[in-house]
Amino acid sequence: MNHPDVDEAIRNVQELKLHLIDRQLFRGYSGIARIVGGCVTLCAAAVMSRSSFPPYWPYHMAGWALVYIIAVLLNGGALFTRFLRTSRGLRDWTKLRPVWDAVPPLVAAGVLTLHLTQHDLFNSLFGVWMLMYGLIHLCSRHYLPRFTEHVGWYYLLCGTYFLLFPPQVLNPWPLGIVFFIGELAGGLVFYYNRSQDNAQ
Repeated sequence: MNHPDVDEAIRNVQELKLHLIDRQLFRGYSGIARIVGGCVTLCAAAVMSRSSFPPYWPYHMAGWALVYIIAVLLNGGALFTRFLRTSRGLRDWTKLRPVWDAVPPLVAAGVLTLHLTQHDLFNSLFGVWMLMYGLIHLCSRHYLPRFTEHVGWYYLLCGTYFLLFPPQVLNPWPLGIVFFIGELAGGLVFYYNRSQDNAQ
């Protein structure tokens, strides 16, 4: 037996739930910054794969450190520029929870990088970096647009593969290709989400 009033009430509750979830989504990340960061990673891999690039791990580590700094400046700059432009005071800093959620995996990645380099386990670095970056996505998945979680699982799967079958650290292409695809996908998710917001 159908109850129109009950069905209407259920639909209203579902719509309210979706509205509340949508309002909680974090929209501070820049899709363009992520896409550019992915392109920088691929370009760095192309440079480090050239025969003229020194075939020694300190140079490759320095190259990836430079890529990391550029990515942080691109994404962090875009994030805080937009946040400061729309912020209404210190209380709004609580809205940056997805950024704070990224700190533990980043700290863990730094500690593991130091440990692996101290023990000459350079071939495990790519896998660890991918795993930690995947965890960053998954830690904040409830506050980020749909499909961001899929990008996190992509990085986790790639990290698992490259830990089980580690490539040579002097071969930059595995990291360059994985991060280019991941950042392109993640950037498109954020860009599409921002475009939808602007269209409303």
